[in-house]
Amino acid sequence: MSNSGQSEENSSQPKDGSSTAAKARIRRLLVAIFAALTIFVVAFLFLASNETNERVDTKTAESPFVFSSPGRSLRMMEHEHLTLHWDPLPATMQERLVPTSSISNIRPQDYVGPEACKKCHTEQYENWSEHPHRWMNAIAAPETVKGDFSGEASILYQNARGFFYREFDKYFMKIERDGEKHVYRIDKTLGSRFFQYYIGRGIEGPAPAGHVYYRKEHVLPFGYWIDRQMWVPIVHVDIERPDEGGRWNPLDPPPPSENGKLGFVYAESCSICHTTYPIGDSLVHQPKLMTRYMPTDVHFSVAGYTAQSHPDLWDGSLDTYDINSQSMLKIMEKFVEFQTPDQAATLGISCEACHLGARAHAEGKQTKPSFLAQSDHLMTAKSERPVPTGRVHDNVNWVCARCHTGERPSFASGAATWNSVEYSDATRGACYSELTCIHCHDPHTPIGRKWSKPPSEDDAVCLSCHKQYRESEIRRTHTHHLAASAGDRCLNCHMPRINEGLQDAVRTHMISSPTRADMIEAGHPNACNLCHLDRPIDWTLKQLNDWYGRQYDEVKIASAYPQRDRPVGIGWLNHSHESTRLAATDAMAKSNAIWGLAELTDVLDDEFLLNRQIAQKGLEDMLDIRLIDWGYRFYMTKAERREPLERLREQLLKCDAP
Repeated sequence: MSNSGQSEENSSQPKDGSSTAAKARIRRLLVAIFAALTIFVVAFLFLASNETNERVDTKTAESPFVFSSPGRSLRMMEHEHLTLHWDPLPATMQERLVPTSSISNIRPQDYVGPEACKKCHTEQYENWSEHPHRWMNAIAAPETVKGDFSGEASILYQNARGFFYREFDKYFMKIERDGEKHVYRIDKTLGSRFFQYYIGRGIEGPAPAGHVYYRKEHVLPFGYWIDRQMWVPIVHVDIERPDEGGRWNPLDPPPPSENGKLGFVYAESCSICHTTYPIGDSLVHQPKLMTRYMPTDVHFSVAGYTAQSHPDLWDGSLDTYDINSQSMLKIMEKFVEFQTPDQAATLGISCEACHLGARAHAEGKQTKPSFLAQSDHLMTAKSERPVPTGRVHDNVNWVCARCHTGERPSFASGAATWNSVEYSDATRGACYSELTCIHCHDPHTPIGRKWSKPPSEDDAVCLSCHKQYRESEIRRTHTHHLAASAGDRCLNCHMPRINEGLQDAVRTHMISSPTRADMIEAGHPNACNLCHLDRPIDWTLKQLNDWYGRQYDEVKIASAYPQRDRPVGIGWLNHSHESTRLAATDAMAKSNAIWGLAELTDVLDDEFLLNRQIAQKGLEDMLDIRLIDWGYRFYMTKAERREPLERLREQLLKCDAP
């Protein structure tokens, strides 16, 4: 057999010697190429694991991360001015960065709470104690609850009946519809200025055991309108839609999704701006919101911060690369669930929501607290000029911008139609390259039920920069109105009341010209006609042309104002844009426009719940009546409203208006 094998092997070899030599050379060449490729790949992988300048964007629907080049990748998330890092920064990146400070003001242990401020800052503490910020979120207790939980109040909304009652020191909300019952235990209150909403968990209902309905706190379906002492459906948990045209119904059974529905889960959608959390926790929880207007670009070591601040989530004992991306995301998601009082600096908005962790200041180790987030886990680019940490323009505005920012439905100009994003609006307009929020707002003093500053003080803020208009006669050449008249006031023209503020239209924070073409050509509220509601659009166009030389697209004007001789206020009440109708309703009622009473009464049947609410309050204040006397409530369905509105119209419009 061996001879046979040897013979077979020999027979397979080529008999041509030159051919044999050629194949040997080819083999040697292939070996050399393979060796070179091996060296290249090893070198490439080594460099890739230590160099992240040249990164490959590999974000997918499954992963929110941006990875470095192939190799031992650096996992990071980019959000506006903040980059979150899980893995250690490579040496080449560390060379370009420097820690913002060795003194931290971002960790839970850096926060001392408002009581530590009281001793030295008594006046600010007392003012804050009455401030709406203080009560944005509080434990439900007799001293915080404003709603009627006597057991006698109820609400009927979309065929569901809500009941509100108390058992000893516990508060409950029960909703019954079509034989189905939902019972919530109320844990916290939300707000207390005009409305109070409630936060709680389900304790009884159709959802299966273990459902998010029972495990997580939700913003509950009904709130209490304090001024009118009535229970109402909550609003703005989703984009408002017509009642009979798809408006979200908060009484639907809880959905099967773990994430709740439409912002109903409090921790995920609301608490970040209603609770004072350590800023480090907030940077992980809501990085986009927190850093949209951050004064400088920073890199944040999430693993290092977590190991130091929350070792129960990650203690740093393992190499970060031993934690896969899924596990890492789960650790970071835990920051969203921080809800108990011991996980927050305070419930509500307190001193360190603005001043950041001030333990070093309170204990006398630091003269003034920094307005800039600082930590050895927060790094910024090396620079010859350090980033200011004091009360400078960008730092002060970032304080307010951390919460008063976001996207809302808008007017043609881009201005939001409803409140809570004032800083975003401010950046869309003029002045905020120099202006700060505290030029107008004292952060320690409550605004009160109404804006209390006299118009002359408001004007003074504007005139501190626009000095050329300080003299009343010179200002008149600009405003074309008598000194100290409504038309002479800066805010009436440049910040008109077009923003829905829960129970009134309030001033937009987008500072802009009353001559804007986009607003006028869309038929959206303009400052001139908000005062002169009874004037037709052609009157307005003539004034703007005579005074400022402005002209507008005639085709767009004709489309927006099909009845050119009609009072603009009446046209707005019938506009297709619901927020224009709301602003007009508020303006008509506040100006006591008896001449438009019939059209104002028609808004009580508007397809949008919010418009009907503004109309109800406006008419009640204007005529000193209560519509409940006719059986009308703004949240009724169209069918339910029919009879009360017939009685109302018969009484209010059958003769001269009262």
